Amino acid sequence: MDAPAGLAIWEDKAVEAWAQAWGIPRLEAYDSLASTNDRCREMADRGAPAFTSVISREQTAGRGRGGRSWSSPAGLGLWMSVLIRPQSQESHGLLPILAGVAVCRAIRMVRPEAEPRLKWPNDVQLGGRKVCGILCEGVGGGGVVVGIGVNVRQRPEDFPMALRDHVISIELALHGEVSLSVLAGKILGELRRLAAPVPTLLEGDLAKEVANLDALRGTRVRDVSGAEGTVLGVAPDGALIVGGEGVPERRLVAGSVTIVDRS
Repeated sequence: MDAPAGLAIWEDKAVEAWAQAWGIPRLEAYDSLASTNDRCREMADRGAPAFTSVISREQTAGRGRGGRSWSSPAGLGLWMSVLIRPQSQESHGLLPILAGVAVCRAIRMVRPEAEPRLKWPNDVQLGGRKVCGILCEGVGGGGVVVGIGVNVRQRPEDFPMALRDHVISIELALHGEVSLSVLAGKILGELRRLAAPVPTLLEGDLAKEVANLDALRGTRVRDVSGAEGTVLGVAPDGALIVGGEGVPERRLVAGSVTIVDRS
């Protein structure tokens, strides 16, 4: 099915002008899409270059990891997908972390008082609540579509009741307006710095930055197998290292973990 007609103007400026300002080869913007990842995948399959991006004011079938639904109401968040073309398969596992670092940097740029954190493998948090989810999906030719959903303007009543204690928006957390276009530009700028080219390992200052942003480090967690342990950090290849307290160290390369409440 063909995508609906794209917008010529987004956030009061020509879409082509945003692409030029952000230094990306192509940008498409929409009032509504089922999924920005799906549209970006279609463009990737047609040979779109790296950092081709898609933004929509709303997604009617947005999704997170594991096929979970991602609420993407019109005008309340930044719903964006970016095509990355890594040079090697080995670096694919780093992309959720690199995108998370880009989002953390961007949030601090637009709101310097913010203290965003990374929750392995693909979330960004503010005040311990999820403010951004990242979904990376492989496409033909070794490319990866990086979906980034940032809650920006939601009030508590805008979130599903079951999620209100677990999610937050930037404006709700920090009490002030945030421009979607400025936030998008900052994320894309930082993602280009981090992923052009995509590194094969987290090393040096980047590794230190990830360690400083790590929301799980020192936390006791349970993985999908039911095994428990303390998070020791993120490995250079992006795996989560769990162990401590007499528990043999192990590497988690996929899936998710649940924080174990010891209170």
